[in-house]
Amino acid sequence: MGKGKMFRKYAGLIGAMALLLCAAGGMKVQAASAKAMAKTAYNSYMAGAHSNLKFALIYLDKDSVPELVVSDGKIYTYKKASGMVLLQDDYEFDYQKYYKKKGVIYSDIIPGAVLDYDVGYYQRVKGKKLATIVSFNHYHSGKWEYFNSKYKKINKNQFKSLIKKYAGSRKLTKIKYYQNTPANRNKYL
Repeated sequence: MGKGKMFRKYAGLIGAMALLLCAAGGMKVQAASAKAMAKTAYNSYMAGAHSNLKFALIYLDKDSVPELVVSDGKIYTYKKASGMVLLQDDYEFDYQKYYKKKGVIYSDIIPGAVLDYDVGYYQRVKGKKLATIVSFNHYHSGKWEYFNSKYKKINKNQFKSLIKKYAGSRKLTKIKYYQNTPANRNKYL
């Protein structure tokens, strides 16, 4: 092979590698800008919300853009094409833990002082909403009842198996909330 052909061959390979590196670098820039855009949108939203609310940023789904969890039972995600998208809006849900980047979140619901049990839910991101995986009732007497997504009774092993199906072996991460103040919004959003 002549020097000219060898030079063109290596120049072509180097050019192809440079294009791949540029494309990969561009993906990181897009992801970073989507994350920055999400935080700006979340900051603006929380600035208009009541100061008694608390908020947290979590990485619920598989992308590098955080979700906003608000203490009034709302969870938002951010999609570059559509902006803030509401995943959940139910004031009864008290989100406390989640499986990072697995799309699964845990919440407690305390039905009221009249009832003698507490309720907990494991939900997962399904499309543009949260869907129940399993739930449980924990009676103050110590009795536990477990339910599947259709609220049919299941045993404890089935309950654990359904959670593991979506969360895998990942451990629960506690959600850290911050009071909705300008200083906290600037620091965490």
